[in-house]
Amino acid sequence: MHDANGTPLQKGDRVLIPCVITQLSPCETFCNVDVRTELGRRPDGQVNTFSAINTAQLIKFRSAEPEPAEVGDVYFDRSTGLRPEDIEVNLDLPEFTTA
Repeated sequence: MHDANGTPLQKGDRVLIPCVITQLSPCETFCNVDVRTELGRRPDGQVNTFSAINTAQLIKFRSAEPEPAEVGDVYFDRSTGLRPEDIEVNLDLPEFTTA
């Protein structure tokens, strides 16, 4: 089993899923979002939509961009898993803990 860049995966690995928020569902005490993956699955290239992910489980990576129909192909560097313009981005990820 491999990621989008061909890197082998195993149980316990931490991964990033490049997604775009497609729907915001704010409530008084929390907010949920729907997201669409930026990378297509193998073998057919279809993208997936995830619904009702709580925003406490997300970290904003980049500001909104034009709708996908207006954007060219997304390129991810195979060695870093990032787009070339993301190299300078500092991901301030929270410490991972298990309950």
